[in-house]
Amino acid sequence: MAKKEKQNSAMRNAGDTVSRADALTAMYQKEGFERPRGGGWGALTGYLLAGVIGACAALVVVSVVVTGAFKGVPYLDRIDVASLFSSATPITIERTERVTVTEEERSAEVTARITPSIAGLYATADLTENAGGVLASAGAPRASATVLTSDGWLLSAGALGEKETGKLTIVFADGKPYAAAARMQDPATGLWFLKIDATTLVASAVRRDTASLGPGAPVYAASFRVGSAPLMAEQSVMSVVTLPHRDSDKLEARVRLAHPGNGLGLGSPVVTYAGEIAAVVSAIDQEGNVFAVPIGSIAGAMGDAFKNGALVRARTGMHYVELSNVADLAFALTHGRRQGALLLKNGTIPAVTPKSNADTAGLKEGDIIVKIEGELVREESDMATLLHSYPVASTVKLTVVRDGEERLVDLPLTPATQKTEKN
Repeated sequence: MAKKEKQNSAMRNAGDTVSRADALTAMYQKEGFERPRGGGWGALTGYLLAGVIGACAALVVVSVVVTGAFKGVPYLDRIDVASLFSSATPITIERTERVTVTEEERSAEVTARITPSIAGLYATADLTENAGGVLASAGAPRASATVLTSDGWLLSAGALGEKETGKLTIVFADGKPYAAAARMQDPATGLWFLKIDATTLVASAVRRDTASLGPGAPVYAASFRVGSAPLMAEQSVMSVVTLPHRDSDKLEARVRLAHPGNGLGLGSPVVTYAGEIAAVVSAIDQEGNVFAVPIGSIAGAMGDAFKNGALVRARTGMHYVELSNVADLAFALTHGRRQGALLLKNGTIPAVTPKSNADTAGLKEGDIIVKIEGELVREESDMATLLHSYPVASTVKLTVVRDGEERLVDLPLTPATQKTEKN
């Protein structure tokens, strides 16, 4: 009996196996696949054989690609495959190395870079020449100056008009003198452009943006000394100062240096650690506080000065306060605005100069200019700075708030030419 039960069990298991095999075969046929063979040594042998054949096929494909057999296939014919396997392919290895530079080394490097570009301005009447042809001066130079172009344009500051100095002589560190052939003052900044007859001067590198003049930025202030390298004073920027009441025709932002200007003179360049001229000393007060005009303030005028020998600036004729700097003005004046240029008189100076471009455009005291050509007027880009960034003789569109309502006003930037003084 037991033997018969065991035999029946084996038959059931065999029947189950056949049933599952038939079901799997039917499923694979339905899905369009060939059912894989069973396991065992035969299967293992098949897998190994397939692996060997696949590897050989891969080598054939690589060989075909390398030999250019796929030139008919898009892009493959453009690849220099052989170069990928060349043992002669150069390898570039980049590395960063930290090098310590002492203050003395940095100062010496910057001094060497700017020394050929620094000069002293002397009243010609103050100079005498000895028997050996060496110039001597009865006093210190009226100002320092910096070479801007190799063909003889220099930049300086101070009281350098014909009435104040008479004829001017420019002297370099090597003692070589040049007569100032022409000079002109920028009405927007008060800086002076001077021209001498030369063709091989060493022009200084200039920094036109103010990114290097933020509070705490380290700089040097260089002052001319005849017969030697300029006096280099280590400085840092304390702040950028602007007046509360401003003139649209003036660029009055000034860089205030942190330390007293002992030994410095007007026109001294403020130099970055990269050896670039970033500002020019324009004032030193009684307490020794040093103020400088950023080079960016005169960048727009330099092209006209060098090309035409004349400074051309627009004369718009507005006086204003920047609302972000004043918090105590009545709501009736500001209409709730916290940014913009409020046209406001300054003592006896009217908010809008009669017969000026602003007057012609119909602007009035109490108007708030909030945008110029769609750009917001604010402390970082105040009205005067924005107006001077547009070409002279063009017309700009102002967004003006009057009686609480916005309107558009076209403002012409009619030029006012600064006359050139001949020496």
